[in-house]
Amino acid sequence: MKSSDLFLELASETRHSILRLLEEGNLKQSEVAKKLGISLPESHRQLERLVEHGFVRKESDGKFTLTSFGQMVLQQTESLSFVGKFKEFFQEHTLGDIPKKFVTRLAELENFTLLEGAFVLNEKMKKIAEEGEYLRVISAHVPPDAFHKGLTKANKGKEVSIIYGENTIIPKGFKDELRKPEVQELMNKGIYRRKMVAKVHVFVVLNDKEALVVFPNLKGDVDLSYGFFGADSKFHEWCVDYHSHLWETADFCELSKMQEF
Repeated sequence: MKSSDLFLELASETRHSILRLLEEGNLKQSEVAKKLGISLPESHRQLERLVEHGFVRKESDGKFTLTSFGQMVLQQTESLSFVGKFKEFFQEHTLGDIPKKFVTRLAELENFTLLEGAFVLNEKMKKIAEEGEYLRVISAHVPPDAFHKGLTKANKGKEVSIIYGENTIIPKGFKDELRKPEVQELMNKGIYRRKMVAKVHVFVVLNDKEALVVFPNLKGDVDLSYGFFGADSKFHEWCVDYHSHLWETADFCELSKMQEF
């Protein structure tokens, strides 16, 4: 099937809704019609078309189910649906350098609360840093309050893992805080860890229960005016996996490369 034909079949909101329904479980034609509020003839027509193109098959019990092909297609289109749903936001923001394997999982971020304003985001960062059993950060800037709460957490024996970028912004003179013997001692114990990448495009802060994601604007700078906050399991798993991926590719942290303002 050509990609143009594939998009044509999925262009129907009704057919796409049927696929989403069948993702939750097998259904009879009458059940599909009832759940979507469409007529029986319309449900028959759309199901037959989905069967014809290999997205769906009819089982011996009369119920319709997704084929493996249908499941794969649906998984790939969910990310497009996510971006389309938040079109206005993504007209002013980008995904930065997020690897394709995480772009295809964007729909996992769907259950979020949009936070607005630098103050609101900073307060949420402090709360995440203070609570939970660990703290993991991909940092585009270093809020002193959140830094100290993370340090307090590490002093309690809880893991703190931070990825800085050469573009990470810190308050003027704050490098001395990052070099304090207390920090070095925690690093020697393996409780407080830090690494560095060339550039942080997407700001992520998470503990074991909730997470905050901040995307860059069209200039490529992390936009601290808006943040996606979530405690949903899929949202959290995406953030954990993205942090782990970046951690594996990051290098030794050289504080001298960070930018002061």
